[in-house]
Amino acid sequence: MISVPMIDNLEQYMKLAKETINNQQEYITGPVSIQVHHSFVDGFHVGKLVEKLQSHLNEF
Repeated sequence: MISVPMIDNLEQYMKLAKETINNQQEYITGPVSIQVHHSFVDGFHVGKLVEKLQSHLNEF
């Protein structure tokens, strides 16, 4: 888990967050909550969403 102070400029905030992550040399965890109605989506679709989210986080 990292702690990055809030900055008004999003680009500066993201740059500081990336620097903090690179300096930390550890993994990052965070909460994720997904709520769906089973008549519209099932576990397969939620699994695909989680896989895509993890893929994007791995690139970060």
